[in-house]
Amino acid sequence: MDAVQVMTHHAAKGLEWPVVVLCDLASDVRDRLWGVQTESLAAFDVDRPLHRRFVRYWPWAFGAQKKVTIADEIASLPVGQAAHADAAEENKRLLYVSMTRARDLLVFARQAKKQTGEWMDMVALGEILPKEGARIIKLPGGTDVPFERWELAAGVLSEAADAGENDLSWFEHVDKPLVRPPLKVSPSSLTGATARIVETVPIGRRIDTGASDDRSRLGEAIHACIAADLATPLRPLDMAEVAAILKRMQAGDDVDAAALHHQLGALRSWLATRWPDAIPVVELPVARATSEGQHVHGRTDLVLRTATGWILMDHKSTPQGRDQWGDLAATYAGQLAAYRDVLQAASGLPVEEMWLILPVAAAALRVEVG
Repeated sequence: MDAVQVMTHHAAKGLEWPVVVLCDLASDVRDRLWGVQTESLAAFDVDRPLHRRFVRYWPWAFGAQKKVTIADEIASLPVGQAAHADAAEENKRLLYVSMTRARDLLVFARQAKKQTGEWMDMVALGEILPKEGARIIKLPGGTDVPFERWELAAGVLSEAADAGENDLSWFEHVDKPLVRPPLKVSPSSLTGATARIVETVPIGRRIDTGASDDRSRLGEAIHACIAADLATPLRPLDMAEVAAILKRMQAGDDVDAAALHHQLGALRSWLATRWPDAIPVVELPVARATSEGQHVHGRTDLVLRTATGWILMDHKSTPQGRDQWGDLAATYAGQLAAYRDVLQAASGLPVEEMWLILPVAAAALRVEVG
């Protein structure tokens, strides 16, 4: 396996190499015709993944002979020229992968009599490398790259030195592995914020969901019904549509459609009474980067656009009673704070109020988050 193949193999695993050594890459491109080749004559069809896609094996039938007249004739044909061009492009790709994986140093190991090789000549690398004594490669774009040319002579192999107690490894050792936080974070998992309930409003009637064995599935179904109902203010859902959504989301046995339909009407009426001129926006996606470099991605359940700012609302399908609402607000304080920060940063308008909507528990909680 040559240097380019080694680099391709390890680059696929996401490894970073401090030094990449490209050895003698002089291999006859024409000889690559006599091996395994793949060819696709049509776009990929997921229903027929092998349609017009071929793997061909071309053995070199002439043993150690390198100069064979018939092989030269085949290579000069259109099919041979096309295969030669494909092989050349593949070599360029492999060379690119190898040369762009070095972190600290890139070494070209060549014969003294031939400073370049066939792969290097494909990209005219010999024209860029400086002559004897030069210490800088000047790239066409103006960038200077440090360069040094060594000529190594054959010598007597010396015995390996005893490292003793010295650590000869290149890499810094750490006592404990570096633990990095996850790149992507859900707003509901954020902590550190505090919350207190400053207002409680009853909404409709409490819904019985005692028979539900999957609270997550039930919550998603209730969220979907609220979003669909508020997305079209002039055409709210009727009870048959609520029942259809619950059935489609496999929650038809968890909650009574008539009870949920009544609750949707109560929520809609409360919103229209308290914020008559506000524009509802459902399922608004939000994202932000934290000071630690993490990406927070989420989706608000409901925001109301008022004349002066935003009203932020998040639905929770919990059946918890009044005694547990304080803990509930504290649990989701980080999520509310994340949504608030994104809305304010993106729009330049304040989030004037934040609410937890509890359709199952028949209440709305106004929360102040610190």
